[in-house]
Amino acid sequence: MLFRAIEPMLLTSHKVIPISLTDQRMLYEAKYDGWRILIHKEDERIDVFTRGGMNVTRAFPEFQSLAPQIQARTAILDGEGICLDASGNRPVLERFSARAQLRQPFRIMAKAKQSPVSFMCFDILYASGESVASRTLLERKQLLTNLINVNAHIQVSPYTIGDGRGLFDWTKENHWEGIVAKVVKGSQSRYIVGHRSTSWIKWKHRKQIQCSIVGYAIRPFRIFVTESKGPVTMVEYGFNPEEKRALMNVAKQLHKDRIGSVQWLMPGFSCWIEFLEHTESGHLRDAVFRGFVLQDMSPSTMKLREMGKIE
Repeated sequence: MLFRAIEPMLLTSHKVIPISLTDQRMLYEAKYDGWRILIHKEDERIDVFTRGGMNVTRAFPEFQSLAPQIQARTAILDGEGICLDASGNRPVLERFSARAQLRQPFRIMAKAKQSPVSFMCFDILYASGESVASRTLLERKQLLTNLINVNAHIQVSPYTIGDGRGLFDWTKENHWEGIVAKVVKGSQSRYIVGHRSTSWIKWKHRKQIQCSIVGYAIRPFRIFVTESKGPVTMVEYGFNPEEKRALMNVAKQLHKDRIGSVQWLMPGFSCWIEFLEHTESGHLRDAVFRGFVLQDMSPSTMKLREMGKIE
């Protein structure tokens, strides 16, 4: 198990398994916007693996400082690798992804100083030569607290038990990705490698905005949208066959230039786009089509609509 790629236990969306924010069987913690990684440790050796099994140890020299912070000779830790925004208050996926793509050592070291990474540890699979995956989540959390000496590059994810309302509101107001609810005790709280668990539920804070459709392509089908004077975002998901046909019929009247496979359109066609957040470059991340706007509206009237109200 040690120093071999492991597929971590995965989460299920709250759209599949609805959750309560006041469930006494659950603990609630923030959903960090980064890369899921597993850190393997033996003595002074640290290796870093992605969820997909790629060894990215060389991309993150900061993590080599973690060996003395983990008070076990051997360990496998599960968590999220993150980079904070310029204010130091919010994890930004783009920043961590950019770090992971670097290959040249001098660039890696320069970025380690400019945009350092941290490991938000939320689980442990292996410690001191034995698997701890069959222990309850609460026992594993307590083990983490005992084993990890936190510093700038490793933290233990804080959590609350039985009431996630305050955390939900805080993450939403501060534009974090969302929250996670996990069964804390009993057999359902065991860690099962490679399993998508219905005992770990994620709730992302998604939004909706009105955008102008400025282009489309057919193979594969996708549209290009923009909000006000923002950059163009490509949208590939959320369409049904009827909506595709309707778009094609209306778009014929708005054809402008064609560049490669993309047919660009004149203004006059709007839709609703659901998305997770604005990236630092201004694009809509994880954008999904959610229907047409029947009446034409100018860009100045485009407003965000909050999603996922709790009853």
